[in-house]
Amino acid sequence: MNMRSTRGYNSDDLGGNCNRGTEREDIPEGKRKVGEIKEDRKSLSEFDRSLAAGPDVPADLPETTDIAEIEGRLLNGKALFRRNIGGQNGKTDVIVGLDVGSTATKIVLRIPYSEDIGLPVPAPKWFRAEDHPYYWRTLLWRHESGDYSIEPRADSNPIDRLKVNLLDFDRGDRQEIKIAMVAWIVLMARQGIGWLRSERPRTFRNGKLVVDEVNVGMPFTTTEEAHPDQNQIARAASQMLEAETEVTADAISKALRSEESETHSLVDLRPELSGALHGFLNSHQRQDGRYLLADIGGLTIDTVFFSYVESADPQITVYSKSVECFGSDVISKWCEQIASTERAKKVLGNHVAEVSKKAIKEKIHISADSRRKPLELETILIGGGRHSKPHRDAIEWCEESMANHIPPLKLIPRKLQPDRDDLDIDLASGRGVDRLLVAMGLSYTRYEQPDIRPPSEVRDVEPESPKDISKRYIGPEQC
Repeated sequence: MNMRSTRGYNSDDLGGNCNRGTEREDIPEGKRKVGEIKEDRKSLSEFDRSLAAGPDVPADLPETTDIAEIEGRLLNGKALFRRNIGGQNGKTDVIVGLDVGSTATKIVLRIPYSEDIGLPVPAPKWFRAEDHPYYWRTLLWRHESGDYSIEPRADSNPIDRLKVNLLDFDRGDRQEIKIAMVAWIVLMARQGIGWLRSERPRTFRNGKLVVDEVNVGMPFTTTEEAHPDQNQIARAASQMLEAETEVTADAISKALRSEESETHSLVDLRPELSGALHGFLNSHQRQDGRYLLADIGGLTIDTVFFSYVESADPQITVYSKSVECFGSDVISKWCEQIASTERAKKVLGNHVAEVSKKAIKEKIHISADSRRKPLELETILIGGGRHSKPHRDAIEWCEESMANHIPPLKLIPRKLQPDRDDLDIDLASGRGVDRLLVAMGLSYTRYEQPDIRPPSEVRDVEPESPKDISKRYIGPEQC
């Protein structure tokens, strides 16, 4: 069953008329432009995200060898999910980092305290996104029997908008959407561990392998913001993995109905931003300074303003952050609807500017001598949508729009990729691997998570007191 929305749209769906009328001459130009950006931002926020592009559904079927590879992995990995329970001597713990994108999924495994290297799980050729050996097409298949699989069959239907559907909390059949996401997490984790078991049998002491954590990235800024549906999915996926349950609609529905709740479930939801920051912290490219990092996916853009100081404790301080459904696929479809990329650039630039202004206004002390000196920010774009022209143009627009801000911004473009020495990526010779950054950050155990100071722990800047200028004037008493 294809879970695409069939809802149509018109200008009313977008929060206003996209065809602008005659401009009112009595409104100052600056205010009018700000008002137009606010209107467009509201329009984009209300845009039907299900219209955004999903992964391509291949017209052909996978080779027999590819199907056999997937089935073998699933069989090998099925019985290995147990939480870290005391007394299991000789076992080897494994951490799974799972970054589920709207079009591509990335999975990185790590053996903590042993091999200090990330192990991306390769995709057989038919299952690849962008023909990249470590990017999986986010495409699930449901069969007439009610079970789910990664590979298609003669009686199967594709489900190709897993993340888009999940985040549209007010639309669609929520039960069916949750079932599909649980199925994807379970199948991807199992096949990844199955690959590890067959490809690296000597890695494990006495042949004992135990998956201790499956860390799944989600587009929120803190775990407290997780939607109840997301928490329910994590608990159900944990139960499915530990019980070695077959991935069927009935089994997942039963797991979703369970009221079992624990402090630490096997499947742990983490902000995608934390995965990106952890990836940054473990990169040799890090250096002291202030940063603006935007993780641009097909569906969302996650933006964070932070500083890094090698000698500080903690080394990373976050001043402001924001997650909005302004990803590259959403923007592309919205631009088609409004027939303009210029307006998209301004909305995205406004998003970046608001994150920067919030940090400067509330958290960063600007001395009198520095009020007109440009505040330099190393600006990093990551994610599958980093090449989107409206998103890239938005950075330049943001800098220009804040030319008269106190202080003005100077955004310095910078690239960031995982260190290739920290990943086992033999299959990616000559290919970029920057989209593995978040999955790599998620592959660290909760005990290795970096200590990051959140905005709530950063003291607010005290607002300047209005100066008393009355004494500068001659009053009646001085005459």
